[in-house]
Amino acid sequence: MNQLQIVCGCLIENDQVFIAQRLGKDAGLWEFPGGKVENGESHEEAVIRELEEELSIKAEVLKKLCTIEDNTKDIPLIVTAYACQILEGKIQLSVHSHGTWLLPSAIDLRTFHTSDEPIIRALIDFMTAE
Repeated sequence: MNQLQIVCGCLIENDQVFIAQRLGKDAGLWEFPGGKVENGESHEEAVIRELEEELSIKAEVLKKLCTIEDNTKDIPLIVTAYACQILEGKIQLSVHSHGTWLLPSAIDLRTFHTSDEPIIRALIDFMTAE
């Protein structure tokens, strides 16, 4: 069975994390920006590229948070989440309707896809361990 490799970047700044509200399919749900890993690209390269494409920023990976399997879609997804920080630029949304910074403890799991819960838990663990 085919699986899509997906990455997402959990941007961290001043003890807060950036979340973005989806457009299109699953519109209204919040997520961590990211997308598909392209052929010949490492997961770290993919998350940096996706953050640049979706948010117009240059970012760096701080740490891999977790990898999850999401079987709730038509095609199974393998999602790898990374803690990241902005190196340069100011966030400009291009594929999301809204974005906001908030404390990880303020994330409402009900506003995310259910498959994102392990990512949020790994992010909280990472941020509280620092």
